[in-house]
Amino acid sequence: MASAEPVAASPQACIDRGAAQQFLSLLGKDPARARLRAFPHRANPAKGQIGARKGPFDLVVAEQWQREGRGIYLVINDGGDRKSEITACRALFVEWDDRPIDWQLNAWRELGLPEPSLIVLSGGRSAHCYWLLNRPIPPQEWAPLQAELIAYAAGDPHCKDASRVMRLPGCWYIDAAGQPTSPVELVHASDQRYAPEDIALALLPDEFAEAAPDPAPQQGIPLPELVDEDFVPPRPLEQIRTALAAIPRRVEGSNTYADYRNLLWGLIQACEQAGHDRELAIALMEAHSPSASCGWDIRQVASSGGEQIGAATFWFHARQHGWLPPEPAHTPRPPGAQATGSRRNQGDTGGRHPGGKSSDRSSSSNARGAKGAGSGAGPQRFSPRPDTRVRWGKVHLPINRRLNALEHCIRSLVGRERNSLRRSARVREAHSALQLKTALRLQEIGQLILEAHDLRNGNRFRGLDQAERLAMPQPVVEWEIHGCIPRRDLSIVGGRAKVGKTRLVHALARCLLCAEDFLGFGAPDAPRPVILVTDDQGDGDTAQMLQQLGIWDHPLLLWSRRFRATEANLDALLACLAAHPGAVVILDSLRSITRSCCFGENDPEMGSLIYDLKHQITDAGGTLLLIHHCNKANDTTGTEALSGHNAIAGAANTILTLHYLAKGNRQIKDSPQRRLVREARSGPPVDLVVAIDGSSGTFARLGTYDALQEQQEQESDLDRASHRVRKASEKQQEALRYLQVLHANGLAGVGLLELLQAIGAAPAEARLKRDLEGDTLSTYNALGRFLSQLDGLVTATRVGTSGQSYYLRYGLSDAGAEWLAHAFHL
Repeated sequence: MASAEPVAASPQACIDRGAAQQFLSLLGKDPARARLRAFPHRANPAKGQIGARKGPFDLVVAEQWQREGRGIYLVINDGGDRKSEITACRALFVEWDDRPIDWQLNAWRELGLPEPSLIVLSGGRSAHCYWLLNRPIPPQEWAPLQAELIAYAAGDPHCKDASRVMRLPGCWYIDAAGQPTSPVELVHASDQRYAPEDIALALLPDEFAEAAPDPAPQQGIPLPELVDEDFVPPRPLEQIRTALAAIPRRVEGSNTYADYRNLLWGLIQACEQAGHDRELAIALMEAHSPSASCGWDIRQVASSGGEQIGAATFWFHARQHGWLPPEPAHTPRPPGAQATGSRRNQGDTGGRHPGGKSSDRSSSSNARGAKGAGSGAGPQRFSPRPDTRVRWGKVHLPINRRLNALEHCIRSLVGRERNSLRRSARVREAHSALQLKTALRLQEIGQLILEAHDLRNGNRFRGLDQAERLAMPQPVVEWEIHGCIPRRDLSIVGGRAKVGKTRLVHALARCLLCAEDFLGFGAPDAPRPVILVTDDQGDGDTAQMLQQLGIWDHPLLLWSRRFRATEANLDALLACLAAHPGAVVILDSLRSITRSCCFGENDPEMGSLIYDLKHQITDAGGTLLLIHHCNKANDTTGTEALSGHNAIAGAANTILTLHYLAKGNRQIKDSPQRRLVREARSGPPVDLVVAIDGSSGTFARLGTYDALQEQQEQESDLDRASHRVRKASEKQQEALRYLQVLHANGLAGVGLLELLQAIGAAPAEARLKRDLEGDTLSTYNALGRFLSQLDGLVTATRVGTSGQSYYLRYGLSDAGAEWLAHAFHL
């Protein structure tokens, strides 16, 4: 092809090499492997003569191409110039040729997309938005995701090609006359890098969104609208100060070190995003919760980690304490576009995303948003081109990416949506939209939710070295009842119906209210307020129990007849807890308070609900005591005895189970004695025998269950022995009388041969067993067998002799001697 005549050089046709190299660096591309392309304007009548160019990243050559009337473009992905040559993809991108520039710059907000990593003004009619990936991905993985992004945002469909070229910042926009008219500029750059599943999640039907409901009266404490702080722009210092002021000052010894540590790390990120340094964040926290008076070293904590904590953690804690962000400023929108503000709040449009169906079929808007408004219907929300509408029936992600997207969704919802019913519905929606029904059962989602709870509460591996351990306050377990009920944690009291678990908990409540000893564990340091919920029994029974214990009129007791695991009830409970700081909340029982839930105790979702209750109450400074039922197995105790899914026990620190005592295979239900078993992460395990005082309603410790078993075994042995003694021969009974005399005189036992001689059944001159014969030997053997069968009554001690031989010395046990004295008057 003949070369084109060069266009006269323009002083404006120079390339800003710093801007071009900066853009390449932000993309993470190697200049030695980057590829440039150059094209004349499509409307240039001489475009055939000028022709196209391509080559390596050589800005000197590119500047010459530009002076000849060509626009300069960069191949965004890695490889070569053609689609078949692309080996790795670094970014997802979108552009619009038919929308106002002001709208394009803020389109990501309108569409509910994550913040772009880069935005480039082309110098013409479009802004190019880039979402840089945290790692390059193969073209076959990139292509369907890029196609869905373009379809979702109604962008230029030509950007679907992996070898797509985009204008290079630092160069100029060359018009149809071949002249430079305006520079190509990088106008926005952030440190945001995204995993592919983050973008895929944003393209799903919005599992966080609901059509805005009509205003209705709220019950309980109104909740602030929770948004994803990861996707909002940096907030200014004034908002940071206001948000921090809403959070209570740290109290030394309140077991809140982990919360305030994460809060500080999030504050540092918020300050850095706002253009300030960590020193300002440390100064703000020193003013809020000084190191000297709040029991921590703020500067040391700030340097001890926090790499995985973002600013969203700080804003989350602020919202939890009532802080609300100011209303966003009005953003100009193109003609014909409804001022909905965000895909997450779509008013009466009824659509869940720009490509969704509208609830108003009588009106429409075309791809440009400027035509087609129905008569009298007012401005309509922008709708994408019909041929690029998103069809959600197919998700173009490999299985591991879809699983990652679902986990991302669950982690976000666990931190933001405490209503378990709505959260479950939204998770199921994402599960369906990701087409995971055949790969992941709904029952298995409960496990992912529990894992998200653990992650949210810092239950993950992080090795602390010696310096970090020495710098941090030494963790200690705080107790409501020392060694029994840990403070600011969950304890579950379990038992079968009518075993007395409610009476036990009421007795525990009295010990907390009156600072009295509980079953020998000790008394609380001071009287504690108690919030008692008795949803599982009648008011009359509750009143009788409380009056019997003398706490019906106690000033620190708050009683609620009813409670359901709903958001409104939880709000009311938290309000009560705020008015009575540090209260112990007792919920009776799990089955009763979850009657309104759509799942049962055998479902993993029950564990998630308990985690929610636990963290809401403990985050507010309370301690949770939950009464639950045990299964019908007679041979299980502690964790294994609790009814339902094992996630129920997994959410608790301490499990206390109350059981009937058993004799053989029979449970002794008419006895006031019970077995109390404690299994816990904090404190030692305990296995006790306790007794109910029917007149006062209190419980008393009788001893350990091991001691009871030993006593029962001894009694059983004595029963068997007594049966044999009654059938014994006269000589055998005479031998027992002789052993009784020895025991009464405090003498040691006697050998079998010596015992026979003492009762006249063996010759006095015999020294060994081999000296015996005939009937005497038979009597010797029979007496040995008889004594060996009297376990619990007769003791046999091995006594060594010269050489390696030994003999057995027989005597009576204390219990055996006492029994013989009473039973046979020996």
